[in-house]
Amino acid sequence: MKNKIVILIIVLFLFNCSASKVSPPKIDLVPGGKIGVITFKVENARGVLDEISTEILIGHLKKYYERSEIILLGKPEDLMLKEFGLNVSLKTLENLCREQKLDSILFGKIIVSNIRATMKVKSLLQRSRIKAKFRMTAELNLYSALSGKVTWNGSSYKEGNASYDHYARDLNPDFYVSDKDESYRKFVRKLIYSLTEDFRSAR
Repeated sequence: MKNKIVILIIVLFLFNCSASKVSPPKIDLVPGGKIGVITFKVENARGVLDEISTEILIGHLKKYYERSEIILLGKPEDLMLKEFGLNVSLKTLENLCREQKLDSILFGKIIVSNIRATMKVKSLLQRSRIKAKFRMTAELNLYSALSGKVTWNGSSYKEGNASYDHYARDLNPDFYVSDKDESYRKFVRKLIYSLTEDFRSAR
């Protein structure tokens, strides 16, 4: 009988511990705070993919954090940043937070990889046409001014197709203004939506 009581006490203790445990939110964004966004860095693609992706990200942030102020800080190369494969340094992020009174900064990159291109040669008077399959990966990092470090990072990827005129010797896909509506924009929107899943769960 005594052993049964001891077991019961242990079971109740474990139950109380697990029931009172609260998992911290995945995203450490200050409600109603000021969030800085650095334009996505893009690898292996030409055009305005950086602007398209950043615009969509900011749209999501404004929806998820309506009481927060979202500030577009500019491109990594313009901010002279250095680390994380993005030329971003923690010191620069700290300075940006202090100068612009930011609570956090989001920065990341878009990588186009596994490019499998086929070329359709037209007449001598026309440009060659390229069709390519590729993988696009979006990576995002969250720097917190309070902790002085990167407190979250995430990534998502999606397979896609591109069709474009051959303007250069490389086979990197083009993402120019003419592509901003519909096909590429829908593709990138789905990619960023998947990337920001943790943001929605933290609301």
